[in-house]
Amino acid sequence: MGTVEVVGPEVTTIHVGDRVVVPFTNSCGHCFMCRHGLQSQCETTSVRQYGTGAAPFGYTKLYGRVPGGQAEYVRVPQAQYGPVVLPPPGRDERWLYLHPADRASRTQIWNPATPSPSSGSGRWDSAIRDLTGGRGADRVRRGGDGGARLPDGEGRHRSVHDTATRGDSCAQQAVGVDRIAALKTAFGSVRCGGTVSLSGVYGGSAVPVNLMRLFDRQVTIRMGQANVRRWTDHLLRLVSRDDVFDVERLASHHLPLEDAPDAYRMFRAKTHDCIKVVLHP
Repeated sequence: MGTVEVVGPEVTTIHVGDRVVVPFTNSCGHCFMCRHGLQSQCETTSVRQYGTGAAPFGYTKLYGRVPGGQAEYVRVPQAQYGPVVLPPPGRDERWLYLHPADRASRTQIWNPATPSPSSGSGRWDSAIRDLTGGRGADRVRRGGDGGARLPDGEGRHRSVHDTATRGDSCAQQAVGVDRIAALKTAFGSVRCGGTVSLSGVYGGSAVPVNLMRLFDRQVTIRMGQANVRRWTDHLLRLVSRDDVFDVERLASHHLPLEDAPDAYRMFRAKTHDCIKVVLHP
């Protein structure tokens, strides 16, 4: 989120001085996929060399190597469509989370940063089943453990992000392994016939999932990069009236931009109850 300093000659929807929030994926708004609400599969910005979807900010060549958005100044591709103009200052933290959280809006939401509501086991799937008559939740939205790793031949794993920069994308697609603790919790928390929505980033293909169990329980799985621009206008209107998703209390830490490296280390290690960090330039 920031203030527009310069606009290109083809951009007529935003102007210098506008306050905007920018989705993490870059999409054109006019291709087949964008017109069908699948902006994360934008045919204009997708990296066809690797068969990947729309190019996000701050990733490797697998997704176009667009410079990241956590910086004092950011160049925004496809700015005729992506940026969302914001209301005057006052509720800024609400606009940071214009993301498709409405998939879970009809289900009571438990904050994983708080103690388990009723179960002494410390397991969220058990706690949620206890609160729903033993059935589980109608819908479960899994945010992210992600972070695929590749085996190094000695029983250890190295980051997919590191290997992708070295060109090992084929190895990632063949033997990459994700952390799946949150994924297992999601599957264990949903009721039979329910829906699990996976919005976190997965980068590997060798993930052990009990398909027989999911099939037997008739679980629907929705996944993929968020089609952010599909929902932003609706969500902007929704949170303009009231903080219905309690997002103003979502961030656990507010830090200056120069502390970003330490913030990443803290988030990865899950220390200091770090759930979400807001960086201020």
